[in-house]
Amino acid sequence: MHRLVAGFQERFSSARRAPAAASVEDEFGVLRQFIHALFDLTHRYVNGGGNRAAFRDLFRFAHVNHDEFLARFELLLEFRYRYAFGSHGDYYKAGGEMLRHTLATLAYRGGKTVRDVDAKFGDMRAAPSSRTPVEILAHIGDLLDWAVCLADGKRTFHESTPLPWDREVARFFAALETLDRRLAADTLLGFPAEQIFQGPIADALTHIGQIAMLRRIVGSPVRGENYFMADIVAGRVGAAQSAPRREFD
Repeated sequence: MHRLVAGFQERFSSARRAPAAASVEDEFGVLRQFIHALFDLTHRYVNGGGNRAAFRDLFRFAHVNHDEFLARFELLLEFRYRYAFGSHGDYYKAGGEMLRHTLATLAYRGGKTVRDVDAKFGDMRAAPSSRTPVEILAHIGDLLDWAVCLADGKRTFHESTPLPWDREVARFFAALETLDRRLAADTLLGFPAEQIFQGPIADALTHIGQIAMLRRIVGSPVRGENYFMADIVAGRVGAAQSAPRREFD
């Protein structure tokens, strides 16, 4: 749906800038070409589920070079279905700042969890079928790389071979910085911020907790902290983090 609307926006904008005269014959030719999609639109909500067949036809509208028809079609959609195409992009930008704060939280909590541990800790296996800390950290890096792909509208996920502990720690912060730069860019997200959060970001937070639990198992627990009081700022996603304000054992 996002790709469809982006195509509409581009064509509608062009139509408004340079309206062209069209013959009645041309106009009916376009209507005949997309009659089934138009019929569905008059009986269903344009953003509802179950309209996949209509959407497939409508994708072709993004390539129609017929300015007067497109200008009228935009008016039809906005008036009949109350779908404001001009505000569609706002939805795909909304939530980016909250995601950036979530990343900063991940950097703060994750940094505290991977800091000041022996490199041998990375290879500790709590059970035969469980991941080692370095395998978990490598997976977190993969999740953050996936989040960048999702922000660009791609679903690509790559499972990497774990690096040594220190290199995976460096990769963790580098991946956070890459994703933060993408979220800060003035371009639409490829998927809604809510989905990017509920997938890779929430998963990464869960895995940081797993590493913290493994630290406690080996006798090197992460000190407790009132994270509500922590100095966490969007954009601060590197290894350098503020000192804890209120820790406890």
